[in-house]
Amino acid sequence: MSASEALGSLEIALSELAPGGHVCSVDEHAASPLALTPFVRIGLERREQCVYITREGDEERVKDAFRAGRIDVGAALQSKALVLLSPRQAGLKGEAGDPYRLLMFWKRLATRAREAGFPALRGTVEMEWVLSRAAGMPQWLEYERQLTPFVEDSRCLLLCQYSRASAPAEHLLDVVRSHPSVITRGTLAQNIYHVASVEAGDADPPAPLLESLLGDIRKREHADRLLRQRQEEQQSRSEQLLNAALAASIRAEEDLQRSAAALRDAEVTLRATQSQLARVSRLTALGEITASIAHEVNQPLAAVLAYGDTARRWLGASPPNIQEAEAACAGVVDNARRARDVIARIRLLAGKADGQREALDINGVMEDVIALTHGELRQSKVGLRTEFDAALPAIFGDRVQLQQVGLNLIMNAVEAMSSVTDGPRALVIRTWNGAEGLQVAIRDSGVGVREDSMQIIFEPFYTTKPQGIGMGLSISRSIIQAHNGRLWIERNEGGPGVTAHFVLPVDNEAPEAQAAD
Repeated sequence: MSASEALGSLEIALSELAPGGHVCSVDEHAASPLALTPFVRIGLERREQCVYITREGDEERVKDAFRAGRIDVGAALQSKALVLLSPRQAGLKGEAGDPYRLLMFWKRLATRAREAGFPALRGTVEMEWVLSRAAGMPQWLEYERQLTPFVEDSRCLLLCQYSRASAPAEHLLDVVRSHPSVITRGTLAQNIYHVASVEAGDADPPAPLLESLLGDIRKREHADRLLRQRQEEQQSRSEQLLNAALAASIRAEEDLQRSAAALRDAEVTLRATQSQLARVSRLTALGEITASIAHEVNQPLAAVLAYGDTARRWLGASPPNIQEAEAACAGVVDNARRARDVIARIRLLAGKADGQREALDINGVMEDVIALTHGELRQSKVGLRTEFDAALPAIFGDRVQLQQVGLNLIMNAVEAMSSVTDGPRALVIRTWNGAEGLQVAIRDSGVGVREDSMQIIFEPFYTTKPQGIGMGLSISRSIIQAHNGRLWIERNEGGPGVTAHFVLPVDNEAPEAQAAD
């Protein structure tokens, strides 16, 4: 490490010292104020009062060192934030070697600093001249021991400057042990050898022991600093990884929210499209039976006219035949209701009012569809037989959608039997309560379905009709699945044609999202 790097590292360590610390500096040669300039400059920056005691006649040397260390000496002296004292100016004179006298001196300075408004007192002493006047090393070590609790109680920060040339090694050993913190060779370290009480005169040779002790302190600090650096680097890497993970998590959550919003929009669009396709399928099926529907409407309307004419004649007779006229009027009402019911069924299937679930009688649903297709069945010469279980429970469903399924399956059966010429055209519609739920079967005697078509008959746009759009069975299956049911087609055993089955659960109280709505 270069000298500038060592000084920078020492300055960082000095900045971490807080009031209440007692530090000693052990230099190889005479104590240098330049090396400890950061100690004073940091105190001035913290608005503490800094006191520096040096040998007689060395004040200018200290000022020059401070100026070189970027301290505005004039301003600091004028504000009394910096106090430079010689022993004579400090009032110590020849008594500087008296430990008790020097301890009282620091106590007075600490009190005056607080009274002057300074937050703390920071002091440093070049100890060479003090030791040269000390009455004895045991007394001086007692001063150092008492100084540690004093600075802790008074919130001072004192630094004692020693040099290897200022005292014998055995004395410096005890000095080092009496300080909680030590500066040696540009390194500030916590003193692992600090003890509250020191006995002079170790059995081991003092000079090598002092060198080993100072070296251990410095090595320990280097190891601690390296450990702190690694811990800081590890913490920095961990924070970077955590921040990156948090950022990725936030981005993923935002992407998920956008995807969920897009999925919801797609589902809305899908339901709207399916609803439109279902209505197109209904209108297509109604278009295929337009002629028979017109016939079904015309029949009651013609009857209305006939009964109306009859009622008018009975009323115009002399005398009027009221009884026969009432019977004719009843015929008008009955046939008008027939026409109204046919039109209501057509409007229900052709309208957009689907997606409304209610309790339904499946027999009634199928009877409405049969009424709509009655004319088509008669025109196509299809014989119809119904086998409805009268004791069926109600189901929860959409009347329009289930009518659409029934209409589509019946019209497919009629279409399949249109080319049959050598046998009966028979359509059987059954309802019963099976193991899976309420079941409906529509059986025809038509041409049937090829084996290869059985696997794709429910695919969208697949059709065997020349004018078909191929959506009827696909939409019908979607409607039944939306009712939590199942739709399938199978060949008839022992006869021609196929049977279309669909089953609906009886306890369908909470229907799923309606795919065909």
